[in-house]
Amino acid sequence: MHEMTPDPIIVFGAPRSGTTYLNAILNAHPDVFVTHETRVFAWLHRVLRVVTTQPQMLNTHRTEYVEHLERTLPDVVRSFYRELRPNVRYWGDKNPHYASPVNEGCLDTILALFPGTRFLHIIRDGRDVVTSLIRKKNPKGESWTTFEEAHRIWLEHTANGRSFVAAHPDICLEMRYEELIGDDLGHARRAFEFLEIPFSAAVAEFCEGQVRERTPLSGPTRDLSDAGRSEWSEVLDEEQQTRSMELIGEELRSLGYV
Repeated sequence: MHEMTPDPIIVFGAPRSGTTYLNAILNAHPDVFVTHETRVFAWLHRVLRVVTTQPQMLNTHRTEYVEHLERTLPDVVRSFYRELRPNVRYWGDKNPHYASPVNEGCLDTILALFPGTRFLHIIRDGRDVVTSLIRKKNPKGESWTTFEEAHRIWLEHTANGRSFVAAHPDICLEMRYEELIGDDLGHARRAFEFLEIPFSAAVAEFCEGQVRERTPLSGPTRDLSDAGRSEWSEVLDEEQQTRSMELIGEELRSLGYV
């Protein structure tokens, strides 16, 4: 049995940006177990930084109890992962919404409680993200979000993620989705090197298999074998395209997408 590392791997980025695929690459390694949106670290952040500020939930001895939680709750999370997968060494969670305004400060809380955490931030062309968000349906067949909301989601998640990465460059690896699916194996090696995890033949086999035939892990909006093709101009009419660029054009230019 491997001894589990004390600190997690955190994968985040705007929804529909490739976090699921990056998570699958990591989990192809036999010694890695990164959960799919368990969101336990958002729970941890909320308990420590939100609930404890509410007098009806915690009144006297607030400071002492928060300090107690900060000392003890990390081990609660670690023990949860040990029970889920006792034979792996590296662990963590994938959740796009760790960079959401709803979870403001969550990434900083993770780092404060788990100082050795490594963060993987993935960015995708915002036009493709909003297209995917608009087309995505819930189990009832209803759209996930509105046109304007889709753009806001990409902007806020991307800005928050980039800000955290800029503040902590040594412990964060920022990846582009388009580059990842253009050279799966090369970028997988880069990710594992950053994480200081010995590369595995199982990861190489997974990446090579994906290159031969892509698996629709999270309902992609286009054929990933044609990474340069976007459906943005097909899904959005001319008026919507103009409005889309008004909303996210500046950030797209900042990232070099246009």
